[in-house]
Amino acid sequence: MRGDVLVPRSLVVLTLCCTLIGCTLMGCARRTPPGVVLPGGAGTSSDRSPGRDRGDIEIALGAVTTAVAATLVVLGAVAAHKAAYVRSYCSANNWPPTELPNPEREETCTDPLGMDPFATATASSALSFALAVPIAAAGGVLLRKGVKMRRAYMQQQAIEKHQLSVRPWLGGVRAGAGLSLSIRF
Repeated sequence: MRGDVLVPRSLVVLTLCCTLIGCTLMGCARRTPPGVVLPGGAGTSSDRSPGRDRGDIEIALGAVTTAVAATLVVLGAVAAHKAAYVRSYCSANNWPPTELPNPEREETCTDPLGMDPFATATASSALSFALAVPIAAAGGVLLRKGVKMRRAYMQQQAIEKHQLSVRPWLGGVRAGAGLSLSIRF
């Protein structure tokens, strides 16, 4: 066939992995937070003190989102491999021409709806790769936010470690209640 170019499979896999990692890093790139100002000054992002949330939810969602993007890349690679196999199998003229139809060739070279399986596998591969890019970027944004929140939480815990604290207590064996005062330095 004219225009067919054979590309090594390792090069394709390397390109796809670099694309996934690059999109995740794009989501992690430094950016400034949006400045949202509501009427009356209420509800701004500074209402919550930094270091109170550990960022567990953002880290978990970022990991799951990145895993979904990796799964889509693998699905796209499998569909691309299937498309290449179908194209090479159906275009080969080395099968013996007989008057009886070849059921294996008919099953491979025509899908149940009568469409070209190469085109459907190529479309599936392209859609998987196209959806993996924004999902990987979103996973990177979530991971970056979770790590940033975790660092702020750890800094806040280190600051609070060296402070005065008052803890209420309720008697266990003996009936009673009270306050416990502790100074950390």
